Amino acid sequence: MNTPFDFLFAGNNLTSLVAALELAKKGRKVALINPLPTWGGHFSSFDLDGFKFDPGSVSHELTSYNHSDNMNPADYNPAKRNDWGRFVSLIEDYTRSHLSLRRIDTPQTFFEGKCYNDIIMGNHFDILHHPSLSQMIPFELERLQHVEPEFAHARHKNASSFFQINSYEILSELNHGTTLHRCIFDSFYKKLTGLSSNSLIAKYHRVVWLPFFYPETLLSQFTNTPQELPPTHFFYPEEGYIGVLGDTIVEKLCRLKVSFFRESIERVEAQEDFSAIRLSSGNLVQGKQLVWSLSHRQLVMSSGEQFHNSYQNAALLLVFLTIPASRLLKSFTILFVPDLNVIFYRVTNQTRCAGLEEQEERLVVELNADWVSNLQLDDRHEMILRLQQDFVFLGIVAEMYDIKIRGVKSLSNGLMLPTPENYTLLEKERDILAEHYPGVHFTKNVDAFFADTLNDQLIKGLKIAALAG
Repeated sequence: MNTPFDFLFAGNNLTSLVAALELAKKGRKVALINPLPTWGGHFSSFDLDGFKFDPGSVSHELTSYNHSDNMNPADYNPAKRNDWGRFVSLIEDYTRSHLSLRRIDTPQTFFEGKCYNDIIMGNHFDILHHPSLSQMIPFELERLQHVEPEFAHARHKNASSFFQINSYEILSELNHGTTLHRCIFDSFYKKLTGLSSNSLIAKYHRVVWLPFFYPETLLSQFTNTPQELPPTHFFYPEEGYIGVLGDTIVEKLCRLKVSFFRESIERVEAQEDFSAIRLSSGNLVQGKQLVWSLSHRQLVMSSGEQFHNSYQNAALLLVFLTIPASRLLKSFTILFVPDLNVIFYRVTNQTRCAGLEEQEERLVVELNADWVSNLQLDDRHEMILRLQQDFVFLGIVAEMYDIKIRGVKSLSNGLMLPTPENYTLLEKERDILAEHYPGVHFTKNVDAFFADTLNDQLIKGLKIAALAG
């Protein structure tokens, strides 16, 4: 049987692009099959009205707390959460070999009329001294020191089964106290998902960006010797859009004359040492190794197994807008907004992230469709009007008409939620795939709820290429 390709990559994420490029540079015969309109997966960008917009707040995180001198990507363990941190210098060097990066100014969190250095992703604690928080938080933390069970301490989140079987709400209140949890973390999660954080498995808190802090670290903020955590540094392409990495790699793949198929997939036949994909045109593409980064559901349904349950996802809305630089009153890169009086939970200024000077600055606003519906804002025009009013309320602009809406995108399955129900479905799906498609390499990390970071995707791609020799 003719097997023209060494590797078939089905999908468009960065893992597939990186692995395909590195293998092609080694002389391997590679085919990329992408039925989707973009390259880079979640880390692609949209062209709207002549502007390039990102799919929300996306950046390169190049801070690691478990860094090692190991430069062999074959040692990366995708089943271990945040194992990419050991290879952060390798990831940074690889990224900078394709594009120029700029460090983002510290993200902000807005709370009750004031902006603070961000606590949700950035590990800054000055927000704790807001009058609404500063009285209750130390009182609650002092009390927790006497009643908190040792196995519930945040230091055990990766080892204790308690974090696997209990919700973020329970563990957060045991480590952060009720006030901080409800005013900042739970309210942010509600706006992000439309649900309470009692539905979130504690172990997977970072899938939805929520933090876990040691209670003694928080309590020290109210003493003369506050404990400081190393800041998290985020970087952004100087070109001004996150999709530049995928675009650059695709250009290099084209120069290497890698084969591209931009068609939908009709059928997949995958054995231990051989795979064949039938495309919508009728073409049959064959290869020795299939790497799959598309939806797992397509293969699960074609396996013949009974699997009709649906995952619970956060229905996200993205609003793309521009504001004249001269009319922008508040300077920020990324702004987290747990305040329940504002309909969106986060807004990113791409222009400021890239350090560019543009007459029209590009901003991306993130909302949850269910949360917006609960506010009786079902009509798109009413939602946009409320969003513009919220920009005035936050002091971002003086007049709502300073904002020009460039587009709105709905992502009905935008984020798989780390709920117990979803975890059960994922385990069943994983078993089906292992039984029926033993020869397929799956790039999406089932144990991480498919929420691979940009760093996870890069190091996975390098690992695939390294293992191929």
